[in-house]
Amino acid sequence: MYLKANVAFPEFLRNLIRRSAKTHNSIIIVFDSDKVELSASEGALTGKVVLWGEIRTCSVFEDFRIKSKAGNRIALTISPAIFLTLLDGFCDSNFVIERCGMQLAKDEQKQNAVLAFDLTGTTESDRFVSVHHEIRISVVRPDQIPSIPKCEEPDIDVVLQSVGQLQNIASKIGSYSPFIRMNADFDGCLVLEAFSDEVRIKTEWKGLKVVFPDKLETAAKPISSILVLSKLLSQALSGVLLSDVVTIGIRDQHFLLITTISAQSEGRTFHLIPAIIE
Repeated sequence: MYLKANVAFPEFLRNLIRRSAKTHNSIIIVFDSDKVELSASEGALTGKVVLWGEIRTCSVFEDFRIKSKAGNRIALTISPAIFLTLLDGFCDSNFVIERCGMQLAKDEQKQNAVLAFDLTGTTESDRFVSVHHEIRISVVRPDQIPSIPKCEEPDIDVVLQSVGQLQNIASKIGSYSPFIRMNADFDGCLVLEAFSDEVRIKTEWKGLKVVFPDKLETAAKPISSILVLSKLLSQALSGVLLSDVVTIGIRDQHFLLITTISAQSEGRTFHLIPAIIE
């Protein structure tokens, strides 16, 4: 088993990992020559949020080399919070990174598998810098490498114009009500409602783009609705960048699907939040 590459764009990898760090304490990353996939259906910090995503290998790595008995695919279990902390250090370092090498290795005691990173660069005063980091990981057996989760098609999908507004509203609503109701229709109207004994909040967006307007012809109802936990919605949105393209998909009374596409790397992430049964 062999995995070695240069991380050419660590910020793209950071953006992908960021979206899982607030909702899961463990994820599986699958490397192959074409794409990098991540998924998590267990180990959710709160509730059962299903996560999956992918990014093209060439969008992150250069000189990518991989070899394994599982069709040259290698899967690792890793903590997204620890990985994100490491990537934050890379992207926000106070020196110019000239090379960031990554490889699958063993720790100094030769007992545990690690993902090792070697950075070289120069400071503003032109001093040479060399840094070594390791993250403990678990290698997934070839016969246990998971497939990317699949779900039914949402009844309706709308593209948000400003994810920042939804992030702010979702985080504030959580302090008033444990639940948020979302409604969407084929006129491009998305409505958020929260209610408690003391307060009722309603926010709506109009004129949103409906991704597949032809679904109206086969839709059971013109309006799709779902009730979800406020904290799950807030956590799923917390890792989204303002530059990302975000689509809200609703399967009536079944699930909420948040699709995030990076405007820079075209990496895709999906958060599936189950409905609260009323």
